[in-house]
Amino acid sequence: MTLTAVRLSDGEIVTVCSDGGFADSSVSIQGTHGVITLTGHEKLPGVTVTILLQADPANSRVTFRTAVYSENKEYTLVECDHPMLWFDVKDSVKFLSPYGCGEALDSDSELFGHGYRSAQDYPSYGASFQYMAAWDEAKNRCLYYGVHDPVPAAKKFHFVREVNAPTMYIKSSQPLTEIHKGCNSQTLYGECVWQLTDGDWYDATLLYRDWMEQNALWLPELQDGERTDLRWLRDIDVWLLVHIGGEEFADEIIRAAKDMGDVKVAVHLYLWHNAPFDNDYPHYFPEKPTVRRELKKIQEAGICVIPYINGRLWDTRDRGTEDWQYTAVAYPKACKDRHGKAFNESYSAKEANGEHTVLSVMCPSTALWQEKVKGIVDKLVNDIGFDGVYIDQIAAAKPQLCCDPTHNHLSGGGTWWNESYYNLIDHVSRVQDPAVLATECTAEMFMKHIQAYLSWLWVKNRQVPAFPVLYSNKVVTFGLCYQSFRGEGARDGLAIFFAQSLLFGEQMGWMSPAFYKEMPEQAFFKKCVLLRKQFREFFFGTMLRPPKLQDDAPVLRYENCPHAYFKTVEYPAVQGALWQAKDGRKLLMLTNSQTMEAHASMEVDLPDGEYALQGDVSGVLTVTEGKAEVTIPATGVVWAIL
Repeated sequence: MTLTAVRLSDGEIVTVCSDGGFADSSVSIQGTHGVITLTGHEKLPGVTVTILLQADPANSRVTFRTAVYSENKEYTLVECDHPMLWFDVKDSVKFLSPYGCGEALDSDSELFGHGYRSAQDYPSYGASFQYMAAWDEAKNRCLYYGVHDPVPAAKKFHFVREVNAPTMYIKSSQPLTEIHKGCNSQTLYGECVWQLTDGDWYDATLLYRDWMEQNALWLPELQDGERTDLRWLRDIDVWLLVHIGGEEFADEIIRAAKDMGDVKVAVHLYLWHNAPFDNDYPHYFPEKPTVRRELKKIQEAGICVIPYINGRLWDTRDRGTEDWQYTAVAYPKACKDRHGKAFNESYSAKEANGEHTVLSVMCPSTALWQEKVKGIVDKLVNDIGFDGVYIDQIAAAKPQLCCDPTHNHLSGGGTWWNESYYNLIDHVSRVQDPAVLATECTAEMFMKHIQAYLSWLWVKNRQVPAFPVLYSNKVVTFGLCYQSFRGEGARDGLAIFFAQSLLFGEQMGWMSPAFYKEMPEQAFFKKCVLLRKQFREFFFGTMLRPPKLQDDAPVLRYENCPHAYFKTVEYPAVQGALWQAKDGRKLLMLTNSQTMEAHASMEVDLPDGEYALQGDVSGVLTVTEGKAEVTIPATGVVWAIL
């Protein structure tokens, strides 16, 4: 493990590691309990690290609790690791990254240059959940690495392999609290759990799910195994993404919805306000003059609409190029480092003078920001009449380590960021009962008062449905960034993720009516949307272990996806899923995204027997010793209900 400190006088950064430099180290074992103590490092005098261990031999589990004690007034402790888990690198060893829905990556990856160095913030787009894993496919053995932190605190998840090194490690680190002063002793939030089990990423996910369902404080209320506040959202099959350009925009939405068939459509609406995107936030009103009229037309066609707002940012020049309210009103409540400098961000948006827009991250603990967001949502729902609101970035952007002493929280890390957003979202959710809230990306801990996550970045290689296994009955996921797939080869990229959206239980879509009209494989997409509707009850149930598949068709590949590693996605033609509805029925579904027939063999967790096939193949699927074979036509979908 490592520990990082900053000298208060000049900002010098010091990082020490448990593998050297401590003058004194000791290990004490008594039965199934142990204590590791590290102290006397010449670079950090007066600092002691204590790690408490508890073994559970019956479950092949070890639990760690880490604390740091400091009598050093010169340095403030800013970040500390839970223990690192090292493992060998070889072709048969894979590991689970917590990015998005989960990624099963090769420990020895040619694509990544035979090395990794990744640190993903939790909660954010880079870490949806608090566990990782490594497993050996040749041995069917898996090492689970989880941080069981029920509130939870801000943290990072790392996977690191030096180029061509024979080993690599996974770990979690935590930014520490009270980082404006020395002598900031503390205990890391949560327990770090290592557990050896049979299997792979799926078995590791079940271990985390077992803990989460008993302990996590971010879970919504469930009734009969399903959350009770989804309202109209539960019945949505497909989403359109609309940026308002002209005065009339309802007709193209209605035409696209009708073309999709007898399905329930929702719209994610951008640029309904007069200010440009990412500019003059949070001053959205008045809305564009035709919004109310066009919204009424869309809703009369049976289509629900949620508009975009941002949940974090205040423009530092918030009336054109003028500092209108930022300095006087917003700056005192913005997130700041320990020197009083606001945390600012810039994206592609520009001011009228050509300079990039600079936006401050607002502190969610402040009443100013909580009331501001609530007021915006209140007007959108109760005055203009939208069906809900999409509040951007909440589950996508990392926690900021605010140190403003006038704010009502500890400086730096800890649980305050997440607790503050709990309060903010709870406050906002009370403006109107029928409305629903959505946000960007899929960081787990915001779902208590947010019903829908925009899963737009689930367009990477080697994805596995860990998030659906955890949360299919607890939060809605909707929308992939289909518009990432354009030009040469776009057909393959789209076909991959049309199928994967369906199989992962997501509400389909997210594309503009114009893109929908011209996109390749529209017929395959519409088929998947109709099947999403047909089997909706399964997708609010439980995702079981996906079948392991091999097929004889060429792989599908797209080499210009801006959100994928090195812009490349590559998947086999046949993908599959196994779901269980609340009434116990099971659904085995297989898709073929290729333009040609594919013969697939599978290993599947089903009893031996014969199962009637439906969809684009009729006949019988024969399962013998957990194995079966099937031939699926081009862009075909086949299923069996058990």
